[in-house]
Amino acid sequence: MTDQSPRFACDAGERLLARLEARRRPTRAELAAHVAEIRAAVAQEAAARSVSGLPERERYQLQLAKWRAIHRFVYQTPYRDRAGIKRSDQWRAVLDRVRLLGEPELIDWVALQIEVAGNREKGLPDMRPRKNGPTFVVLLEYVANRKRKCLALLKWAIGAEREGGLTSNSGTLTTPLRDLHRAASARDRGNERL
Repeated sequence: MTDQSPRFACDAGERLLARLEARRRPTRAELAAHVAEIRAAVAQEAAARSVSGLPERERYQLQLAKWRAIHRFVYQTPYRDRAGIKRSDQWRAVLDRVRLLGEPELIDWVALQIEVAGNREKGLPDMRPRKNGPTFVVLLEYVANRKRKCLALLKWAIGAEREGGLTSNSGTLTTPLRDLHRAASARDRGNERL
């Protein structure tokens, strides 16, 4: 959550949404090209995960290219939530939009938003992250943050390469440390994204 009042965040989100809606909409052919670009980036990044010895710099470049493509797609396709429906149903509509992109992390994140909204509608306390405002604005913020994280990781990898620092996939790690990293990655699959 942010320190901003929910009303201020909603107003800012509405202004952003109105500004983006006033822009020219992409044609069906342009949308299809965007989706194809994203699917190719997702497939390329997934294939790179299975390649051992690939430098972290290249992995992060692929991740950044994927999230840039997703961000461009979301930014160029603003939408409004249907009025009068529950928040969980609004997020279900978003799930239909992002499922066609084929990015598992994004699909999982939207599914989490559905679950959190559903719990809150049932009166169950749910402390997982959530935001008020149009789902488009929340989705755009999430994608932009993922893109920024990838850029930061790429800059870190470039700096480590330049300065001869320790990276998990380069030859700069000693053999015991490299083996320990591989064992930890195999045990906890979430660590491979870090």
